[in-house]
Amino acid sequence: MTSHGASRTMTVATAVVSLVLAVLTAFAVLTVSSIRASQHELERLTATVTVWRDLQLAVSEEAFAEAGYRRAPSEQSLARIEAAVAAVLDRVAAAREVGDARDSTTLSYVTVLNDRYVTELRRTLDTAPLPGDDDRVAGPALDSMSTVLAGAVQGHRDRAADKRAEQAAQTDLMLWVVPSGTLVGALALGGCWLTLVRAHRRLIVDAGDSARRAARDPLTGLANREALHEAFEDRRAAGAEMALMLVDLDHFKEVNDTLGHQAGDALLVAVGDQMSAIVRDGDLVARLGGDEFAVLLGADGGVRRVADAIIAAVADLAIAYDVGVGASVGTARRPVDGDTYEELVAAADTALYVAKRAGRGRAHHAVPTPDDERVLLG
Repeated sequence: MTSHGASRTMTVATAVVSLVLAVLTAFAVLTVSSIRASQHELERLTATVTVWRDLQLAVSEEAFAEAGYRRAPSEQSLARIEAAVAAVLDRVAAAREVGDARDSTTLSYVTVLNDRYVTELRRTLDTAPLPGDDDRVAGPALDSMSTVLAGAVQGHRDRAADKRAEQAAQTDLMLWVVPSGTLVGALALGGCWLTLVRAHRRLIVDAGDSARRAARDPLTGLANREALHEAFEDRRAAGAEMALMLVDLDHFKEVNDTLGHQAGDALLVAVGDQMSAIVRDGDLVARLGGDEFAVLLGADGGVRRVADAIIAAVADLAIAYDVGVGASVGTARRPVDGDTYEELVAAADTALYVAKRAGRGRAHHAVPTPDDERVLLG
């Protein structure tokens, strides 16, 4: 997977995660809204049943109040009739507040019947019931009301029962759908998360590969000029002493001219391999370009030993390739010959120039020291 492919995968996975989260959120909102709406409707129907039942009881109280007055007329029983009549009107008003259009029609009819009953009741207050008959005189309208109200109460009870059954079925469905939806969403999110993690790791690996490629010479695989500079600065920041060795192949152009660039490239790779085998772990071999190489050694890296070994290795390769190639080496130490990268490169380059002037195939150090005096090898 390339960096571009990993980035595209992360974009797609992110979009899928966002979509799954949006769907789960919408599903949760719809579920909650549906349950709340169903509960609200059930509460309304239950309240309606209660109100209509109260109205039914109030009408029954009118009948009881009339019968009581006719059996024993008194101010108290008359007041009971008036209270019962007022209660019916209150219950009708309460039923209108929670009812729908169908309830409004029924309540209007109940109101008409109740008005008839009250009118007839007040007209016949002084009339006693006949022996053996109902102890109500104004009862026919009341009976009609009772019949209407009984049907209305039962109808509301049936609707409430239907809503309860619907809510129960909805709840059963949610008990299956919610866990299933949650599981599917979790699996989708988990898959996307794994995809994102893998893509992220791929991007990190690709970034590391790109960084390593950017710091490497594409032909030999050695460090390039930028990597050499960076390594020097890291060691300088740590206060380390070090030596910089510049290596230039003598008469290398003749190899390209006589054997071709393919043979020249093979020789450069072989030189890089030999130099890498000579230095110790922690030392750095770099190709600066063309036939120029560099070695960054530690303070005790053995400049003389490394210079001898590189010149000898190039000589052996010249024999193997049957070419007249040699190696000239110029070295400089930090901080003796310079403190900065530029200063050390300039000092080593000057030493390299001196080595070439001395006859090539030699090594020269910028400033002789007791342990490493000016050396002309070859």
